[in-house]
Amino acid sequence: MLVSEAVVVLRFYGILPVAIARQVVSDRFEVQLWPMQLRAASATAALHPARLCVSIALCFPCRYVQQNCLRSLDGLEQLPSLNSLNVSSNGLTSLEQLQSCPILETLTAQRNHLSTAAGLQPLLQCTSLHTLDLQHNNIEDMAVIDIIVAMPQLRCLYLAGNPVVSKVPSYRKAMIARCSQLTYLDDRPVTDEERLWCQAW
Repeated sequence: MLVSEAVVVLRFYGILPVAIARQVVSDRFEVQLWPMQLRAASATAALHPARLCVSIALCFPCRYVQQNCLRSLDGLEQLPSLNSLNVSSNGLTSLEQLQSCPILETLTAQRNHLSTAAGLQPLLQCTSLHTLDLQHNNIEDMAVIDIIVAMPQLRCLYLAGNPVVSKVPSYRKAMIARCSQLTYLDDRPVTDEERLWCQAW
């Protein structure tokens, strides 16, 4: 049974400083309410729309913490089962701690302050990552391209809006030729015909 929408204050083990959000909680998740110290393995009634400090159990596979003024990803080490993460429109300069999420499949990190290869190095530990959105950051380090190319499962890449794009000669052709699994790049899909043409180029 679903608990109806409630306005809550979420604390995701350090990754989210106090933020107001709307959350629908399923009865298969364990919810801890503080300071009441109530613990429920299932929920059968609607929560009153009020501000509650909620600590949500680690079984949630997704985190949506965009637009929360984050400066770091501290706390991700508590979420090893995470498979989808949205940290867009924050103040991140590094993806440190992302290595704690080895089965992460989707990362949306557009509109942060990412700029260097060192800040993106943790991506190499996320060997299951197939969708990566880094649009509109400040990435200009050419070594970032080598990191992206080394990601074995990458299928969808969004890199537009970064200075590095203009530094790579024939950017689209080069990325398609070097990333053999890529099926979508920036604004459009990669067709079989285009791949063959890029590889021949």
